[in-house]
Amino acid sequence: MLERGIENNLHVVDEFHRINKATNSPVEVDGEHRVFKDELLDELVGKWRVNGKIMGQNIEQYCEADWVLNHQFLRAHFIDSAARDRKSMGIHDGAEYEAIVFISYDNMSERYVVHWIDIFGGRFSETLGYGNSRDQHSIRFVFRIRYRTPSQHVRV
Repeated sequence: MLERGIENNLHVVDEFHRINKATNSPVEVDGEHRVFKDELLDELVGKWRVNGKIMGQNIEQYCEADWVLNHQFLRAHFIDSAARDRKSMGIHDGAEYEAIVFISYDNMSERYVVHWIDIFGGRFSETLGYGNSRDQHSIRFVFRIRYRTPSQHVRV
């Protein structure tokens, strides 16, 4: 088991330090000089009204999405529409639901990564989600949540 772990780590180091023969410099797989560009996520930049159902209950949220952190992450800020409307009137009470979601891409693993941080706190926000393109119009994210049995997943 340890041997396999060492092998995998060496493979990662080898990939990260691959040399570009033309310039004799390392090829960066991820990092500050490899800006994340994604046509599907670019389409999400802006202000959105989000409607749907969660556990049979109708929801209406507002979402504002933009690129942050050197264009490495798409940040999507979700807040329930009623709380947003109250804030615009100068009333600052708590939202029924609010989340800030960061989506990026891990070139080494060839998959999307999502950090979902919401009003439920650290315990519920400790799990990363991973995703793959299903087609040019969708990404399927899966979260493996530790406080449930290993076979339970939340799909977004």
